Amino acid sequence: MINKVLVEVEDCHSGLVADGMPELQYSGRMYPVQEDFIVRDDERIIARSKGNEIVIDNDGDFVIKDRKTGLIIISKTR
Repeated sequence: MINKVLVEVEDCHSGLVADGMPELQYSGRMYPVQEDFIVRDDERIIARSKGNEIVIDNDGDFVIKDRKTGLIIISKTR
């Protein structure tokens, strides 16, 4: 769901057409977390992008942190 919403927001607001194979350098548009950077287990999903770590628990709680600083960007808990 996070990847889907990210694509929708970027399509609407970035003004840039999505590149099928984006470079690692920031080009003005964010891209979804790639499948090989997503780990799933019985307890949670952990997805890592270049700058963020997303942890989604089975109960729907999630936290998005800055990978460099560890600061929480957004969280949702019950």
